Amino acid sequence: MPGLQMEGPPPVPADVTSQQGMPFAGVGEQMAADNKPPATAGPQGALQAKIDAVKKVMQGVVEEAKGGKPFFSRALELLDKGMQAEAGGSAGVSGPPEPAGKPEGPANPAFPG
Repeated sequence: MPGLQMEGPPPVPADVTSQQGMPFAGVGEQMAADNKPPATAGPQGALQAKIDAVKKVMQGVVEEAKGGKPFFSRALELLDKGMQAEAGGSAGVSGPPEPAGKPEGPANPAFPG
């Protein structure tokens, strides 16, 4: 009859495991540092944090894009202009864009006025 064999190592005593330290030591401090409120406090602070997150993703898209790079770059510019408009800057748009070119006549010829 062969000798007794264990399926695994014996458990480590509690006083030894308490001295080994946690495998995730320092994670709590790092998470607290990551969860700091955004530096831009104020009414637009939460919106700015969201815009910054979207811009970070869009910058990755611009770096990976080939044919669509100009469009994705334009989207980044529009995010900046939109944030300026929210903050009360001069980049706001008051209505739909003006058509390029002058109209040739009345929009409805049955109603000339």
